[in-house]
Amino acid sequence: MMGISFYCLPKTIRRAVIITRHLGYLYPLVDSLCIVQDSPEEGVTRSALMSERVS
Repeated sequence: MMGISFYCLPKTIRRAVIITRHLGYLYPLVDSLCIVQDSPEEGVTRSALMSERVS
């Protein structure tokens, strides 16, 4: 993955990134960006892993 430009994100997600960084974390977990939305199998797999990635 090459990344997504900050300014291409919706305003709500940009604000979440700013708040997350202000709190001292690098990245917010945005499931609509992390999970392939058209794949039910991907959703189940990624959802199960979400709690393991929170630090």
